[in-house]
Amino acid sequence: MPPDKLSRPFWLTAVGCSVLAFCLYAFTVAPDVTFTDAGELAACCLVWGVAHPTGYPLFTLLGRTWLLLTAPFAPPISALNLLAAVYTALSVLAFFGICWEILQASHRSLHLHHQLVVCSLGALTYASARTVWAQGTAIEVYSIHLALLWLAAWGFLRAWRTGNAQFLLGSAYLFGLGLTNHAMMMLLGPAFLWLLVVPLRRWDRRLLASIGLALTLALLLYLSLPLRSAAQPPLDWGGVARGWEKFFAHITGRQYQVWMFADRTTWVAHSRLFLELLPWQLGLIGLPFTAIGLFRLWKLQRPLAIWLLLVMAGCLVYALNYSIHDIAPYFLQAYGALGMATTVGIASVWERLRITPLLRYSFIALPLLNLATNWHFNNRRHDWIVPHYLRLITELAQPNALIISSQWDFWCSAFWYKQMVEKVRPDIVLVEQELVRRTWYPPQLRRWYPEVMACCTTAQQVYEQQLELFESGRPYEVTRLQRAYESFFNTLIDAHISHRPVYVTPEVIAREPAIGATYIKIPEGPLLRLSSRADTLSPRLLSLSSLEPLSASLRRYHYSSLVQDLRRLLINGFTASFSYAQRHGQQQLSRQLQLYLQLLNGALMPASGQ
Repeated sequence: MPPDKLSRPFWLTAVGCSVLAFCLYAFTVAPDVTFTDAGELAACCLVWGVAHPTGYPLFTLLGRTWLLLTAPFAPPISALNLLAAVYTALSVLAFFGICWEILQASHRSLHLHHQLVVCSLGALTYASARTVWAQGTAIEVYSIHLALLWLAAWGFLRAWRTGNAQFLLGSAYLFGLGLTNHAMMMLLGPAFLWLLVVPLRRWDRRLLASIGLALTLALLLYLSLPLRSAAQPPLDWGGVARGWEKFFAHITGRQYQVWMFADRTTWVAHSRLFLELLPWQLGLIGLPFTAIGLFRLWKLQRPLAIWLLLVMAGCLVYALNYSIHDIAPYFLQAYGALGMATTVGIASVWERLRITPLLRYSFIALPLLNLATNWHFNNRRHDWIVPHYLRLITELAQPNALIISSQWDFWCSAFWYKQMVEKVRPDIVLVEQELVRRTWYPPQLRRWYPEVMACCTTAQQVYEQQLELFESGRPYEVTRLQRAYESFFNTLIDAHISHRPVYVTPEVIAREPAIGATYIKIPEGPLLRLSSRADTLSPRLLSLSSLEPLSASLRRYHYSSLVQDLRRLLINGFTASFSYAQRHGQQQLSRQLQLYLQLLNGALMPASGQ
């Protein structure tokens, strides 16, 4: 054990902060499936499948274990959303420990009681930060990433300060486990290397070999992916059992590399977003204390100041140049480093407020301001947007519908969960248009819908041959690949349009106008029904019970960019339906559609009291 082992007051205070954070997250947790990857990740946990790159084997295994434990008490998606709260609350405990280690190295003269209070203020400010709090309200891979990130950092700092190699080996193992959850863990690498270099004189090569072994043992968890893939689980993203190349491409996220270090525009936009969100991470008024903390740490413990700067820089160099729309969680590491510097700043000011000690406790304003200003943005206990939108789609879709869509963020991912787990509309065949560009997905469609896909075997084979050339980096003809891609969809549509309703969503036609080009597109809300002849709108549009609660949810969460995009999509779809109904003399339906539009346009205004 280290010479100054952690005392009972430390654990009581740290666990207390973590429990408070968990209560906050559990109260504001989302009740059902949410945007983007939540549905797919939840389904993977339940069926023990392989998730999208980089596979997330640790996330899936822990999620499945949690579901086995909570099965009698809660629906799977509710239990997994609560698990996100557990992970994020655990990260608060680790954050408290990091702040403690930093203060032990830089502000040892501060009384034990005062150190605990300062660490509590820092941890609670971190817990109520907007981007951190968001991870505790719905299932995603970032909540467990936060827990592993700060647990590993805590162990490394403790090993650096006390010289106890056991913490170092444990942290190396946690770091490796973090890599099996999300490759973003690698961004902490430069800071860890710095902590290894500074005291290198005391640690021999055998210890470094042990660190490498601990890291390797953790990374072996990735081998569970090809093992599960070979068993052909219901959800097998990537088909990684097909060979080493497919496995390596999956765990390294090769398909995402086109978005990395894309252009200067991305850097400017992400830098602006990072700065816009920054005050809401530090209690609005925390930035001056951040600057004080970095300055004091540079004077008192320069190695730790450099460590904090490397933690922040390692994150930002990558995140600011990664061209994806949901980039905010990638800032978490940098925001955490700034939160640690803020805690040091509070400690530095605290030492100098000896004349008026009561003034010290005014720092409670930081977490309270975070709580007050972020509540509206992070309270997701009424967030039914995705379930209501999915219900709208299923209300509009006729029995045995074939739907071609690429609305992954809005409903495709969620529908995978709802259909696979809750058995919602098992008659619907969903083909995700963008995923068809990946070699693993057509075979997955054949396993999910064997009868439906059997009609276009030849077209599939031709397309998959061309697609394999593209995906493996071998020479291919762009025109030939595109023709085979379009032929796959058109063969599928032609084979089924005579005996089952076929729908596409508007973005499919906008991106690929050749898909279903020979058919009339009949706008039915957010769907376009394909028809070989002019037809009237479906009477299903007359009674849509999901639209009113969906509109209410859109008003409540109007500040989200995804919500704004969804609202625009709905308004455009129902406007097109209204115009079509008027042209074809469906007067009753046109009046009803006008009411729908008024309801949706009301979503422009915030809900009362918000």
